[in-house]
Amino acid sequence: MTTIRRIKYDYKIRLDWRKYEAECASRRRSLYLLAPAVSILLAGMAYGKLGGPAVNLSGPAAPAAGIPAAKAPSSTTTPAPDEFGKLVFTLPPPNVLKTAPNLSTPPQPPQPAATVIFPTTPDQESAPVPPPAGSDADAARQEEEAEWQTITVREGDNLALIFDRLDLDAGDLDQVMRLGKATEALKHLSPDQELRFRIEDGRFMELLHPIDHRQTLHVARAGDHFTAEIVIEELDVHPAHVTGIIDSSLFEAGQKAGLSDNLIMQLAEVFGYDIDFVLDLRQGDRFTVLYEELYKNGRKIKDGNILAAEFVNDGRVYRAVRYEEEDGRAAYYAPDGRGLRRAFLRTPVAFTRITSYFSRARMHPILHRMRAHQGVDYAAPKGTPVKATGDGRVIFAGWQGGYGNVIMLQHGGSYSTVYGHLNGYAHGVKTGASVRQGQTIGYVGQTGLATGPHLHYEFRVNGVHRDPLKATLPKSPPIASNHLADFQEKTRPLLAQLDEITAVRQTTTAETMKSPAAVDKMAAGDSPVSR
Repeated sequence: MTTIRRIKYDYKIRLDWRKYEAECASRRRSLYLLAPAVSILLAGMAYGKLGGPAVNLSGPAAPAAGIPAAKAPSSTTTPAPDEFGKLVFTLPPPNVLKTAPNLSTPPQPPQPAATVIFPTTPDQESAPVPPPAGSDADAARQEEEAEWQTITVREGDNLALIFDRLDLDAGDLDQVMRLGKATEALKHLSPDQELRFRIEDGRFMELLHPIDHRQTLHVARAGDHFTAEIVIEELDVHPAHVTGIIDSSLFEAGQKAGLSDNLIMQLAEVFGYDIDFVLDLRQGDRFTVLYEELYKNGRKIKDGNILAAEFVNDGRVYRAVRYEEEDGRAAYYAPDGRGLRRAFLRTPVAFTRITSYFSRARMHPILHRMRAHQGVDYAAPKGTPVKATGDGRVIFAGWQGGYGNVIMLQHGGSYSTVYGHLNGYAHGVKTGASVRQGQTIGYVGQTGLATGPHLHYEFRVNGVHRDPLKATLPKSPPIASNHLADFQEKTRPLLAQLDEITAVRQTTTAETMKSPAAVDKMAAGDSPVSR
């Protein structure tokens, strides 16, 4: 039975194959029949494009009686080179279809044969066409670009691994890393940084490492050794300004006005000696900031320094302008040249609230007896950085009774400060070390006699405790008399811009207050805010 089925299956396959061959043969016959018509159509189209008369498929008029027909040239004419060194092929006119003579049409003389020019073989070509101007420079630039490779630093990468991936000589790497301070940045690569290498025939030639937006490290081969230099590119500086009104906090108002976090911190530092931005702010306080925007190749890179600023706190106006001396040091001064910087910051930590004020008698939360509280307790999350409120020297850093981990700083001969209940110390902070104002010296903790994470801060004058929130802080010296004229000349344009900006803001605010929408808001207990 199986054999019979197989025979039937083979027979069916043979039948199907014969049907397929028959269909193919029928298609070929159709193509053979259509080929002459297609050839006539294509020849007529080519003849018309080459300047000859258009082909009439219905048949052109036959020559008049008595006039002999022009003899068609042979289609096998042998091509011959013309005077320009190119072969000329003569095309015959299209086949003339026999139709009845049209006596109404005057006889036409025979049309000249059309020609098509084809380029000859390479050895017969004419002079080459010169390349367009500048192609050599473009080729050189492309060749130079091809020699540079851009490498993106990976997680856990270092220069040795990158040299190994590029199959570069380890001896060159050793020489580069021995170039000193200039190549120090190559020891601290970060993920996603880009390094550009120029390699010729597998040999390391140059390296470009952007350190920041202004500085680029350039390492280049000079014979058998290498040189390194820091290339500094100046950024384009554009002035900008914003104004804002305090609703809840300086940080929130600054963000609404369009200030970056960096500029908000600068603004707090400029006026931080006169205004406590946690305790002294009032709703409706306003500020105006004139600052720099830094651009590179037409693209904004970052914000620069605050040039001038005004802050109105509880009706009192504070102004500051930036002045840079000849030695490059810059500071902020009042318009009359008084220094705004104080010898001490008012608060040493970014706190959330004050849990205990300075007091001569307070019930201690752990000892449960009345004791003097000779400092201020600032509640803050554990690990919050603690800053030195003034320049000074560490006279003690360690554990001391109820203070827990504590740091004591001496500021000159009269002033000292204490920072207690710390969780730990910043790197390098130890007894005898020098610190700068605003430098992080430790971190908020809950060591010693403490019920929660906070900083206990004391301010002493000649060994006597003073209330840090009310003590009169010493001021920095004013502009030197020999620099006062230069200070006034350089800051006068800044103050004029500040006057213009505040005048526009006041006019806009007055017009807004008169609008019907503002009246409705005031009636509802809300005041309009302009920025």
